[in-house]
Amino acid sequence: MTFILYNALVSVFLILYSPVHIIRLIMGSKYRESTLPRLGFQSYPKADKSKKTYLIHSVSVGETQVAGTLASEFKAEDPNCRIFVSTVTETGQAVASKLKDVDGHFYLPYDLWPLTNKIFKYIQPDAVIIVENDLWLNYLHGAKVRDIPCYQVNAKLSASSLRSYKKFAKFGQLLFEPMHHFFVQSETFRERFEEMGIAKDKLTVSGNIKLDSNPPFLSESELNDFKSSLGLQDTSLNHCLIYGSTHAGEEELALETHNKLKKNFPELQTIIVPRHPERFDKVCAMLEKSGAKFSRASQIRDDQAAEDILVIDMMGALMKAYQIGTIGIVCGSFTGKVGSHNFLEPSFYKKPFVFGPHTYSQPGFYQLCKQANAGLQCTMEELSEELDKLLRDPQKQLEIGESGYKIISAAKGAVHHTVEVIIKELEG
Repeated sequence: MTFILYNALVSVFLILYSPVHIIRLIMGSKYRESTLPRLGFQSYPKADKSKKTYLIHSVSVGETQVAGTLASEFKAEDPNCRIFVSTVTETGQAVASKLKDVDGHFYLPYDLWPLTNKIFKYIQPDAVIIVENDLWLNYLHGAKVRDIPCYQVNAKLSASSLRSYKKFAKFGQLLFEPMHHFFVQSETFRERFEEMGIAKDKLTVSGNIKLDSNPPFLSESELNDFKSSLGLQDTSLNHCLIYGSTHAGEEELALETHNKLKKNFPELQTIIVPRHPERFDKVCAMLEKSGAKFSRASQIRDDQAAEDILVIDMMGALMKAYQIGTIGIVCGSFTGKVGSHNFLEPSFYKKPFVFGPHTYSQPGFYQLCKQANAGLQCTMEELSEELDKLLRDPQKQLEIGESGYKIISAAKGAVHHTVEVIIKELEG
């Protein structure tokens, strides 16, 4: 009965939502690329039963980067295996297309049985791996009826999600039923999954495998080339602030903070990296309207010097930007609509990081930082004052950078352990 009701609701949703799909196709919105594939109009790789095949599902950028890390580890264990990645967003697809150890990628279709069934019919994977929390009933049960084991990696379960699952206990039970094993981020999440009725022997605390990734580390010459491509001179990077993954309202905060700090730090360089590419033009329009002098990275020409406010309007540059910065300000945390991103990203490079008061989307990261006294948390109103103090205190910068890096170091080995357990289970 639950399956019938669920599929009826999904069907009704797609019918009611069809005018939106049509408008997207006609108007060329940011979702145009994914509209038809998610409705099932896409091709899938063909099965090759002579090789182990892993199907990894992620949602967007962060999860797809985790998928890439997992893919590299699987390939290290078995170079002949095949790995395919599905995503939901366009930005996720952009990341997936650049993963060197992935054999193919596609959009996960809407969760209707005929659409999800095609995936298993064509690819015939040996295992399905879900990164974090994007679980879909028909998709998972499509694997279950074919005896394909499913694994949830980097799993987390918020207190509000736990309450929702308890409220709809039958649905929650069906959703988790196909899962063979859960690799959870922390003891807190393990306890919540147990409270959901998941057996202890199906739960492993692996830590947050986002911290066990391999972000780009640029050599000195590569760093110089990157800075040159952005129109940055070495002298302009003595006090360089990187606003990473900004959302609406946070670019205005960056501009306001820049204007306040510029009086005391004449060489201040502010670099803004918007989270979503469809907002690049909006951010630049806001800066232009404000009268601020700024540069767009995509428009920098040879030997051209960037203004002291620079918008990086290209994908895949954030981690490189953190390497050239003095301080990373991890955004999404200054707006209540997002709840932060991974505010430990600057720590891969031992860079000090600052984040805002809204961290509800990243409870695991917040707990790690709180326990290790890592990072600097402040409100929008406090940001300029806190950055002023931090820019004047190189020793404090070093301490924050080191404390964050210790958290990163402690997470090493999580990916290897996760992949090792999955391979052993598949081998029986």
